[in-house]
Amino acid sequence: MPRVQRICGIRVQKNNKMRIKPDFFEWRGKFNASHVSQLLSSGENGEIFGWGAKTHIMDRAIQMVTTISEVDEPGDKPAQLSHGDRNELEAYLHYMDGGPNPEVKYFGPGDQPDFVPKFGMLDEFICYPDGGVVGADKSISFGIEIKCPFNSLIHFERLRWTSQWDIKEKYMQCYAQIQANMMYTGASEWHFVSYDPRQVLKRLKIKVIPVFGDVKFQEDLVFRIKEAVKEKYKIISEYLGVEVLNRADFIEKIHFFL
Repeated sequence: MPRVQRICGIRVQKNNKMRIKPDFFEWRGKFNASHVSQLLSSGENGEIFGWGAKTHIMDRAIQMVTTISEVDEPGDKPAQLSHGDRNELEAYLHYMDGGPNPEVKYFGPGDQPDFVPKFGMLDEFICYPDGGVVGADKSISFGIEIKCPFNSLIHFERLRWTSQWDIKEKYMQCYAQIQANMMYTGASEWHFVSYDPRQVLKRLKIKVIPVFGDVKFQEDLVFRIKEAVKEKYKIISEYLGVEVLNRADFIEKIHFFL
């Protein structure tokens, strides 16, 4: 099957000028909860960011000044991600079978709820909870993060974990993601859910660990996100040859270069 590519949000007119759709920059280049752990690496000689964080910031900058080519070919998705996608709904149903909170709803891919975030940098940060409790005021008071490891050994090890500090020590990417989710939504509690349908014993298919707000950790995340946003616009300013201060400023100035 031939690989079919499309460019999202961009139309090239007959005069070779690009026309940008209104929502093109709505999410591009935003930092997100899933990858926020990449901002945690510190550099040498007192530098805030290490090379891993700098690479991630550069990636966010590149997103804002390039188009995206999406490849419509099912086989392109890594096996690990496909495994997680296939089992996420089943994991949710298993979690809800006698689970601690019957009001938890599943937010599947492309089915994110209409909720009111509590984080103050909405134009530069986003999160996509796997599930949660959405109140009448459209706030999320409780959420879940589902992980379905491709390797059963990983889940087997998680069965030994007893608290959120085990997650912090052994799975920092997810710990940072959960803390960022709580910070973004204002939720007071989140559940880490590890699920492996291949376990013979039903009770061992799932591991649930409550996670509560880690104030100092969240404060560090906020600081790093703010600094990362500054660095991103420094990179974009250098690329364009004109100072860009924020997203609104970028959207206004980028049109002069099209």
